[in-house]
Amino acid sequence: MERALVFAKGTSLAPGDFPEIMRAGKAVSGGAGRLRSLEDVEREAIKETLETTRYKIGKAAEILGISRKTLLEKRKKYGLLE
Repeated sequence: MERALVFAKGTSLAPGDFPEIMRAGKAVSGGAGRLRSLEDVEREAIKETLETTRYKIGKAAEILGISRKTLLEKRKKYGLLE
């Protein structure tokens, strides 16, 4: 919900402000086939945030609540180079 508020384009929330998994109505839990590792979730969150901020590292780090240095390290780890 917080992510949707941060990335909202207008003064109210729209379906496009939410991650795809929420828009598709997919369950996050409930079956072993649907579960993802913490690493996969982290990679996806970083990827979406970098894309949304157009790879502005400082802004993306602020949104994610991590330091710029940590984001650069994780970006390299996950191969999320622009």
